[in-house]
Amino acid sequence: VYNDIFSVCPAEYVSLGADEVDRKEWAKSPACAALMEKEGLQNVDELQSYFVKRMEKVFNANGKKLIGWDEILEGGVSKTAYVIYWRSWVPDAPVKAAKNGNYVIMTPGDPLYFDRIPDAQSVKEVYDFKPIPKILNAEEAKFILGAQANIWTEHIPSEKHADFMYMPRMTALAERLWSNTNDYDDYLVRL
Repeated sequence: VYNDIFSVCPAEYVSLGADEVDRKEWAKSPACAALMEKEGLQNVDELQSYFVKRMEKVFNANGKKLIGWDEILEGGVSKTAYVIYWRSWVPDAPVKAAKNGNYVIMTPGDPLYFDRIPDAQSVKEVYDFKPIPKILNAEEAKFILGAQANIWTEHIPSEKHADFMYMPRMTALAERLWSNTNDYDDYLVRL
């Protein structure tokens, strides 16, 4: 499948995904147990890591760099995989990735999932978002590439509704990431 994707996708970076994998069935599978024993894997987290690392070799052999959601950190990850941090409830994930030497794209669900209904604080929360975790030193901070917002549209019925969901939060994020400006009151006047 990925060879077909590579043939039509000129991008250097390609996402494997690897997020939201329910590993409970793997833990019950005799086939998974046999593979884990054969490969010396201790748990299903390492089994997923085994798969991700094998896929990364396929990506690299085709001149591509693998990107995966932050679940790829569980069970171990190569230093060359790129990580997209989304799980706000796992605050050490981007720190762990950066300390491992993985480049990280920050997109924590809170506040950067724009499919969540905006409230009175949403724009301010996005404006105040700082992509680099304070715990990282200057050398480790270089592994934080920046941030992105996400909007999953399966429950957004129209373009007009999508506009409502991402505007003006998108402008707040763009200003914070693309400029040295850090004046929320001035931003509100301009908005």
